[in-house]
Amino acid sequence: MESHLSSTQLVVLTRRGIYCKRALEQFANVELIDPSQLESIRSDQFSLYINIDEGMRYQLPSKLRPCVWWAIDTHVDYPWYRRKSPEILTWSSLRNWTALLNSNMKV
Repeated sequence: MESHLSSTQLVVLTRRGIYCKRALEQFANVELIDPSQLESIRSDQFSLYINIDEGMRYQLPSKLRPCVWWAIDTHVDYPWYRRKSPEILTWSSLRNWTALLNSNMKV
């Protein structure tokens, strides 16, 4: 399947995101990068940064934008998710949590 986005470079920031990578590869060039390697990523290296929640507590460097964040365990530590979400588009499998987190986003 050839995509009109084939020149788009996406990075998935996760330790175990192989299924997300496989799904996204249908639409764009995708790399998996462990969050421990954040400082080695150049700001112009990718078109989009996809951050997948795995329970690790870290903030993305502000140079890594645009970014979307898949917030998975929002019910476990909502204050942490609220602090992380203001600068990035956040989504969750729980619609109400997605709306709550994105209501805090700075545009």
